[in-house]
Amino acid sequence: MNLTPTLSQKQFVVFKGGTAFNGIIRDFQKHFPHTTYIVPITDDGGSSKEIRRVFGGPSIGDLRSTLTRLSDESTPETCAVKKLLEYRLPNNDASAATAEWHNILEDNHPLYTHISSKYRGLIRCFLCKFEAERLYRISGHFDMRNGSIGNFFFSGTRMILGSLETAIFMYSSVAKIHSATQVLPIIDSNDRLGVGVRLQNNEVLIGQHTISHPAERGLVNKESYIPLPSPIKELFYVDKFKNVIAPQPHPEVINQIKRSEAIIYGMGSLWTSIIPSLILEGVGEAIASKNCSKIVLLNSCHDRETSSISALEYLHHIIDSLNRYGVLKNPPQAYITHLFIVEGTSIPIDELKIKRAGIKICKISQDTHKELSTQNKKYPVYSSDDLISSLFKIVDN
Repeated sequence: MNLTPTLSQKQFVVFKGGTAFNGIIRDFQKHFPHTTYIVPITDDGGSSKEIRRVFGGPSIGDLRSTLTRLSDESTPETCAVKKLLEYRLPNNDASAATAEWHNILEDNHPLYTHISSKYRGLIRCFLCKFEAERLYRISGHFDMRNGSIGNFFFSGTRMILGSLETAIFMYSSVAKIHSATQVLPIIDSNDRLGVGVRLQNNEVLIGQHTISHPAERGLVNKESYIPLPSPIKELFYVDKFKNVIAPQPHPEVINQIKRSEAIIYGMGSLWTSIIPSLILEGVGEAIASKNCSKIVLLNSCHDRETSSISALEYLHHIIDSLNRYGVLKNPPQAYITHLFIVEGTSIPIDELKIKRAGIKICKISQDTHKELSTQNKKYPVYSSDDLISSLFKIVDN
């Protein structure tokens, strides 16, 4: 693939979140380093759930996941730092998890091999802060199983520096992420925020994992799901008391949208990973004001949040969210110019209706070496090469 250096300087905004975009993010970053990834802060499952339970504050799991995957891997030391920050403690033995955590705190773990003393000292400083605050605050048990070292590091950084944005800057510096790349929380807040949805039958669900991956007998299985009792109609934010609120977006998010030369809505959980970044005041206005390519990467299959809907309905949910359910009156093409569809997607595509809405369809080949497993079925994933090549063609026009 012959990609010109000039195009690689284009400024992109990607509405990310979740893990689905992670499969292409490293290849994407190689060709589009001047990208701002916008990430929600409302995940309430996994390691993030335990941290939020004890410390409150925003969820940092999706932010940490994005930052880790953007980390430099060009030297043995940067590879080792990445490996340490993406490491998870044992999942099936609480005693083993606690023992290994203490070895990491005490600088007595093989993960520190190839990491210089200055980096060890910096990383352990923030990990020890997390541990000190954990011991000070807990009233009862803190479950260390499956704990993410990156989440603990990120949390300690935020506690010392007092700011989510500054913690992201520190994490980016330690992980040596490209200076032109930004990872932004959609909301810059130290509060514990959540999301809720109203279904078409008017039932209300609160909490990302209640919506997306509810636990069965205490366990979350992301590869299977029980369908919702009714399709989702709209999403809203809630505070820690479950009161409906209307938070403001991070001002830099709006600034980056205004500077962008292409906007991408990434694949992933539509209602809990993408739409939380779209419904905030000012986001729809900023996107509609841009004369640039605005591209939706459609999922290859349904999940609990989008079960049975068509691609056209998928697009309408994005448009309605950006219009804030009637506050704005912008037409579809103000928000979406292109729809990318992976070859073999199981989601119904009404090409004629989509084209009538002023949206162009671009079909992307699937990666022949990868696949997505869910609901005991196999689904295709995007070919990074074909997706990136198609983006270059669109942005170059």
